[in-house]
Amino acid sequence: HLDIRAGGRCFAWAYRALAESPKADRCVILGTAHSDTRHTYVATTKDFATPLGTSPVDGDFLHALGARCSFDLLSDELAHRAEHSIELQVVFLQYVIGLMGWEQVPIVPILCGSFHRWIADGTDPIESTEVGEFVTALRDLLEQGGRTWLVASGDLAHVGLRYGDADAASAPILHLVESRDREMLSFVQAVDAAGLFRFIQRERDERRVCGFPCIYTLLASTDAERGEILRYEHAWMDEACSSFVTFASLALR
Repeated sequence: HLDIRAGGRCFAWAYRALAESPKADRCVILGTAHSDTRHTYVATTKDFATPLGTSPVDGDFLHALGARCSFDLLSDELAHRAEHSIELQVVFLQYVIGLMGWEQVPIVPILCGSFHRWIADGTDPIESTEVGEFVTALRDLLEQGGRTWLVASGDLAHVGLRYGDADAASAPILHLVESRDREMLSFVQAVDAAGLFRFIQRERDERRVCGFPCIYTLLASTDAERGEILRYEHAWMDEACSSFVTFASLALR
């Protein structure tokens, strides 16, 4: 969900994959929550308006999802107001729908909160009540028919002074981070949520992978068998090149 000016090419590779696949009945967008929330997953019933139009929420799917969870998916609905991780995806989704001449594809917008409590104690998130319930509910609904696209909106590593490191980033650090990113993404390619968690937990999330919760949730919920890295990039976040963010597009089928 990086700024479109920096990450636009990566977005484009992901949405090319959607454009080349059969039209879906809905798109579940799992976005990174950048603020604290009372529950791990937060939905909204609000439609999303952009300069390209308005994407309606699939109310029936969202209601069925909430009914299967013991916690209130809407209790922190206002958290969506200040977020951008889902909004950026909606812009590209709308563009693809228009490009292909398709009818509207409703969305199911879900913010995914922090997994740091499980990183700290080493417990796989799926063993927790909220993550377990949500993933089970989503899997159940995906198996009930229709076609659903799943989109995880998260960036990868955040490294350098801007993100709290003692030293400025450098080319050798960037090379090391890319190597570790690609090792981490091998678990995404294998659709292995547990393996992804173990990797993040072993390094104590020292690279600040903000997309971990939504990527994990997608991997745990999908029936895809294999993923493919479509593009991998980084962006320097200041003129001094003291900090950078890495990001990638992957397609799971």
